[in-house]
Amino acid sequence: MLFYVSGVVIPAILMRVYQYMTWKEMEEFVDSCHGTAAILIPIGCLEEHGPHLPLATDGMLALDLSVAVAQDTSLPIISGPLVDFGVSVLTQGFPGTVKVRFDTLKAILVDLMKSCVAWGFTKILLFSWHGGSSHEICLREASLQVLSEIKVDIYVLRGVKLFDDPAFKKKIESVLDSMGEHADELETSLMMHLHPDLVRKDKLVKEYPDIPKFKIIDSGEPYMEHGVIGDATLATAEKGKKLFEMIRDELIGNVRALVLE
Repeated sequence: MLFYVSGVVIPAILMRVYQYMTWKEMEEFVDSCHGTAAILIPIGCLEEHGPHLPLATDGMLALDLSVAVAQDTSLPIISGPLVDFGVSVLTQGFPGTVKVRFDTLKAILVDLMKSCVAWGFTKILLFSWHGGSSHEICLREASLQVLSEIKVDIYVLRGVKLFDDPAFKKKIESVLDSMGEHADELETSLMMHLHPDLVRKDKLVKEYPDIPKFKIIDSGEPYMEHGVIGDATLATAEKGKKLFEMIRDELIGNVRALVLE
């Protein structure tokens, strides 16, 4: 079965994606799960990603992976609405980086999660590609506020850069020739695979800025020239394909353990 949205053919499998669902389809999905419906909410951040990647990179990757999970119809889950805002510090000082206050993001997440419960979802999974300690604390604080008011299971899943499993980290490192943290070989390779037309291949750079340890800073601009932490010049679409499949499978495995427990 095919669906047409704005003249574009949408495979039926994508109808488990919030952006393409009607309210009736949402209702029918939740009812079909008999009290086990789960929603995976992709979270990004509108911020600089060097001179070669779009400002929406984090959100694009979070959504791509979330949709990939929803395509596994053995799981009672849909890909939820994209939250394309994050608490960012190191990318401040560069044009295009949106400065969102901690309390603003927390309020958005609380309202969204309460809405999900009202729709009938019993498990909420926050999947953030954007990292950073303040951002992660915000996700936790929003979850705790919801839990203080409503009975629901909430989980936070972090992007590959922050996965803690040593075995999985070794698999990722086996594909890469360098390690970074932002707009690096990993993110650039993923974007070359998933959104090749949006990568400015003539502007790839290598940058390992000297960011002071222990000092509290409110902007990374004084320490970064290009807004990159890593070596984007080593990125390839072939690496991106391998990385995407690894991350997708790892994410599905984690989600399966959580929603079917």
